[in-house]
Amino acid sequence: MKPYPDSWLPAMFGVLLLPSIGACQRVKPLDSDEIRVSGTIELTPVGVNCWRLTGKDGKNYELRADQAPAGLLTNGKSVTLVLKLRSDLMSACQVGQIADVMRVEQ
Repeated sequence: MKPYPDSWLPAMFGVLLLPSIGACQRVKPLDSDEIRVSGTIELTPVGVNCWRLTGKDGKNYELRADQAPAGLLTNGKSVTLVLKLRSDLMSACQVGQIADVMRVEQ
């Protein structure tokens, strides 16, 4: 006689693997002044080096080239970003609300 029925083995693996699968899907919580936006990065024809995130929420966010992480600003790139909106800055581009990129999410 076997010590455990065959039906227990898959159940035991499932119980052991569930926490690790969930850890891969966890999203870091936002600070109170941050927002999460999915959309497309675009180099705008306005001004010089003016980058915009056109969000799926219907809003535009201006991304500053000197602040954004290296490799992020690629025309047509689909991304999910955590942004901090900046009401204390002005820009010559004026292609959306100015936002600092806090982190890039996959």
